[in-house]
Amino acid sequence: MMDTLTVSGLAVVTAPASLLGVLGVTGLAGRPLGERTVGAAMRLALGVAGVALPAIAAAELHGSGRPILVDGGTWFSAPGYRFEVRLLFDRLSIAFAALTIGLGGAVGVFAERYLHREPGYHRFFLLLALFISSGSADHARAATIELSCTPAGSSWV
Repeated sequence: MMDTLTVSGLAVVTAPASLLGVLGVTGLAGRPLGERTVGAAMRLALGVAGVALPAIAAAELHGSGRPILVDGGTWFSAPGYRFEVRLLFDRLSIAFAALTIGLGGAVGVFAERYLHREPGYHRFFLLLALFISSGSADHARAATIELSCTPAGSSWV
């Protein structure tokens, strides 16, 4: 069972990424979602990430400024190698994630009304989700910058 900090850390990264996945799959399938559904999905994903991020920030501040390491587990292992997902949240990555999520949320709420009935509505929100998911996740992936393909038994974080 995962603790609250692990769930919060994974939510900050996976909520915007799931929005990107849903909008991307429906767009590629030729069945883009309606405007209300896209707007609701955007608000839900950013709401989840926006609620989870302060929990990470509070834990980082409470821990005397030490970075928070969130272990996502081993996704793949082969003899001599393993692929682990680890997210490292420090003050700078938390600030950039908050900026990305906040800016993306403000743009999304404004664009939801401004782009009403525009032909590129779905495409705009797909690209916004790409910006938010890459911005909120890239800073926290500092612990997996080398894709964690390290020899079994070694530890570098």
